[in-house]
Amino acid sequence: MRSKFMKTRLNLILGSCAVIVATSGCITRHRVEVVHAPVVRHLEGPYQRPLLSPGAQFSALPPVVQNTVRAEAGIAQIDRVVKDRTPVGTIYKIYFQHSGVYPPLFVSADGDVLNPDLTIAVPAPAAKQEGPVRLVDLPEEVLKIIADQAPNTEIASIEKQAWGDRSVYIVAFKGDHASPKLYVRSDGIVLKEVVK
Repeated sequence: MRSKFMKTRLNLILGSCAVIVATSGCITRHRVEVVHAPVVRHLEGPYQRPLLSPGAQFSALPPVVQNTVRAEAGIAQIDRVVKDRTPVGTIYKIYFQHSGVYPPLFVSADGDVLNPDLTIAVPAPAAKQEGPVRLVDLPEEVLKIIADQAPNTEIASIEKQAWGDRSVYIVAFKGDHASPKLYVRSDGIVLKEVVK
């Protein structure tokens, strides 16, 4: 009797093992692997500059600023261009590769060469000329004012005049119900009264 019991028990154990072995191929286990990103050390190398080249920075400058840089520095190699907002408006700081020979050049949006204290060192010839102006030649601040003051009005003409040491853009609009003329300084200040 005891051997019959042992045989039954052994058959049960072997049967269980057979079932486990047979079904082990059907059971899949999800194994989670922890992937560690490789640690990359920052190495000093020859390529540490921003991805915007000095040539691209120069070509993004307004045409009057480009003319001033060419007139003042000729073919000097530009290191970088920094656009800065100041109390006198937007200025461009041009840094050259040979800073001992060419110190930083400060230029207003009108093309005036500025001293480090932002006073005008050399006025731009175009700033003293009066006459019609194309929309694309306007300083960024003037464009913003026109868009804010008369967003849906067609422009009839834009004239640039020198009022003291500032340039003033006089914008006239088309249409019977057009806005009155808009007087805007080159730094984006709207003039309420027309006084020269």
